[in-house]
Amino acid sequence: IDIKIEIDLREQELDLSYEEKEYIYDLLITNFHPENRYYAYDFFMDNCATRVRDMVEASLIERTAFQEYFPEQNISFRDLIYPYLESMTWWRLGIDLALGMRCDKPISNLQYMFLPDELMNQLDTIKTKNESVMDNIGYHSDKLVASKTLLLEETRNLPSKGIPPIYVTVLLCLIVVILTVIEHKKKIYFKYVDIFLFGLFAVLSLLIMYLWFCSDHHATKFNFNLLWANPLLIYILIRLQKSHKVILYIMLACIILPLFFFWGLPQYFNIASFPLMLLLAIRIGSLIKQKRELP
Repeated sequence: IDIKIEIDLREQELDLSYEEKEYIYDLLITNFHPENRYYAYDFFMDNCATRVRDMVEASLIERTAFQEYFPEQNISFRDLIYPYLESMTWWRLGIDLALGMRCDKPISNLQYMFLPDELMNQLDTIKTKNESVMDNIGYHSDKLVASKTLLLEETRNLPSKGIPPIYVTVLLCLIVVILTVIEHKKKIYFKYVDIFLFGLFAVLSLLIMYLWFCSDHHATKFNFNLLWANPLLIYILIRLQKSHKVILYIMLACIILPLFFFWGLPQYFNIASFPLMLLLAIRIGSLIKQKRELP
C-alpha cells in the first residue's frame, strides 16, 4: 500500500527592526568568513535549521526568544525522527543501530528545532516582551512572524514499506536454530554459518566503534548496541572452536544483557535487533557446549 505524504513549502516573513536586521547581516557576513563557512555538521546539534535558530535568536532585541512554545514533554531525538521514517523501516533499523543512548534522553525546547518544522512553529510564537518597546524599537506588531505564505503544496506517494526487518531477522533466527539442532543431533559443525554470522556482526561492531570513538557526531556516542555487536566477535571469528571458554562466556553475557534486560538500559533497541541477539547467543552457546563435550 502506498503512503501519501504532503510536501509543503512555506515562507515566513519576519518583522525585524532595523537594528535586528543589522545584527543578522553581521552574523551572516561573519559566518561567510573562510574560517567559519565550513563546519562539522551534526544532524541533531548543528545543522541547517539550528544555524538559522541561533542567528535569529542572537539578533533579537526585547523578544521572548523561543520561550512560549512547549511541545509534548519527555520527547527524545529518536521520537522526533521516527514519524519521518514511517515507510522506511530498514532505514530506521540502520539508524537505531547507529545512534546511541543520547538520542533517548528528553530534549530541551531549543533542541526541538533541529527539525525545520519545529523551527517554523517556534518562530510563530516569538513576541515582544511588552507593548511599550514596540514603538521605540520599530516593530510593526508584537509578533516576530509578520506573515506566512504557502508557496507550494504537493502530495506524493512514498514507496510501500516492503518486508519489515523483523520478519527477516526472525526468519534468520529460525534458520540458525534449525541448523544448530541438526549440528548437535548429527555431531557436526557448520563452520561457515559461524563465519558468516560472526563476520557480519564483527563488521557492525567496527562501524559502531568508529561512530562512537572516531566520529564527532553527538548522537552516535555511548551506543549500547556495542554490547551484542561486540568486537570480541573478531577474536571468535578467527578462533571459532578454538576460542577460549572465558571469552565465549564474556561474549554470551554481553549479549544476554540487552536481550533480556533491555528495559534497564538507557537506550531504545529496535525490535528487529532482538532476533539477531538471540541467534548470536545460540551460536555462542553452541560453541561453549562443543567445548564442554571435547575430551
